[in-house]
Amino acid sequence: MTKEITTEELAKAIDMTKRKVQTDSDTVDFESQGESKEFKIIHKAASTQSSQLNAMAIAPLDDQGKPDYNNVAVVYAGTNSFGDEGKKGFETAGTAFVGGLSEEYQEAEKFLKQTQQKIASQNGTITDVAGFSQSGGYMMKMAGKYGQEMGFRTTSFDDWGRNQFERLTTSEKQWLQENPEFLIRYQNDSWAALSGRDSKYGTIFSISGVGEHNTLANY
Repeated sequence: MTKEITTEELAKAIDMTKRKVQTDSDTVDFESQGESKEFKIIHKAASTQSSQLNAMAIAPLDDQGKPDYNNVAVVYAGTNSFGDEGKKGFETAGTAFVGGLSEEYQEAEKFLKQTQQKIASQNGTITDVAGFSQSGGYMMKMAGKYGQEMGFRTTSFDDWGRNQFERLTTSEKQWLQENPEFLIRYQNDSWAALSGRDSKYGTIFSISGVGEHNTLANY
């Protein structure tokens, strides 16, 4: 038996994504709430010289060591910077900063659909989609378009992107306003205003004194 994937587990998975997807490993494990947790990596994307997307689709292992395909999370890492493997993502982050939808979103959307296809043979379900910083910014679009269609919860950590609500269609805006619980947003007070982010859509939690992505697990 497995349990619902927690916010802490999503944060820790995101924090490990850049490193894990560049290896041949097909599992990821970490400690959560004092317990060791292990997840099967069902699908992954590692950044290259032409793409800065780092993403994993993971499923918790049950007591028999089998992946729970009814409890799949898709997690996206933040912007590649100096020292990270693959293309640097400052240009796509800049697009989000001035009010556009990150160019990474198209690749992220493709990854989501590929994951859905992979788990279809297992009658699987994507229950959570989460992202940090630049990928956190387009979680609003993920929620409005695919959260509505597929029924998953979307979690955004320190979203980077100005006026992302305007990137939604009219029907997506209406759905998100009526269903804010499908977009859970964690924002660090120390730099919350830097990207001019939306501040009234989704369910928002403010976190004080939390730093960069390597401390996401503190959420």
